[in-house]
Amino acid sequence: MPILTFEELIIVRNFGELKVFVCNSSSHLLPGICDRLMITPGDATIGRFAGGEVKIKINESVRDDDIFVVCSMQPPAENIVEAMLLTRAIKGSSASRVTLVILHLGYNRQDKKNEPRVPISASWILDLILSSGANRALFFDAHSEATLGKLDGQMPYDHLYGSYVIVDHLKKVLGEPFVIASPDAGGAKRAGAYSRRLRGNDEIVMFGKSRTPDGELDGTVTIIGDVAERTVVIVDDMIDTGGTLIQCAHAAKNAGAQKIIACATHGLFSDNAIVRLRESKLSEIIVTDSISLPYSICSTDELTVTVISIERMIARAINNLHKSESLSVLFD
Repeated sequence: MPILTFEELIIVRNFGELKVFVCNSSSHLLPGICDRLMITPGDATIGRFAGGEVKIKINESVRDDDIFVVCSMQPPAENIVEAMLLTRAIKGSSASRVTLVILHLGYNRQDKKNEPRVPISASWILDLILSSGANRALFFDAHSEATLGKLDGQMPYDHLYGSYVIVDHLKKVLGEPFVIASPDAGGAKRAGAYSRRLRGNDEIVMFGKSRTPDGELDGTVTIIGDVAERTVVIVDDMIDTGGTLIQCAHAAKNAGAQKIIACATHGLFSDNAIVRLRESKLSEIIVTDSISLPYSICSTDELTVTVISIERMIARAINNLHKSESLSVLFD
């Protein structure tokens, strides 16, 4: 159902008419977002030339309009090219303002030079965003939030978190006793935010992992905190190959955990991860639809997979940005 009343739609549009376009990577979200905003989806052709290059054409006027481009930048790299070219085409068509809504910021894990002769890819992707012609950006659970500081003073941006929608689901399904866990020290802040919203305190459990010199997990996992006889909810920003989750779940089960649930904003499920996760100690995985998931990512007798839609949250955020209203009021 629409999230806006008729009275809310009678607003002063300082940046022109609101329109939403999406790249192919986020096309599964366009109908729901536009239905909630009570607007017609933006009309653009995003295809390929005969030689394989990305082909973009805007099929309607966007002159003096307020445009939101929804995209996801996970591999393949063509997803990034589509987002940049679509933004450029819209800006070059005299749009009043263009906002990039980036649901998954690809390459953001490559945020440091941890060995010789490697690029800091996260920084380069942000350079692309700055050069895209967009006026502002809205990010959704970026892996390395600190890297977004590169935009300070150059492009206004906002940052939303998957916990906003995942916590609502957890409140319905979790029973005591449970504890929120982080798979590593870097995720402690995220886990604390979940715990405060679910329990009203900062109690978390943290896993410590040992890695080989080439960065691979060596199977040694330590647990800081008590998981015995409790449901353990491991929270992270993404599930990629699932290696970290599987090892943490195994350690928690050996330490007496009753049930282990994994929550992540972005479900990449690379390299047949879902097969390994079904064979693990996890009983449920909860992700959002920030990335379109194949039919193979589904619930089985061994593992429940719950996908929570972010359509409503993104639509509300777009509406508030269009009206120049605060985003924080949406999630109080």
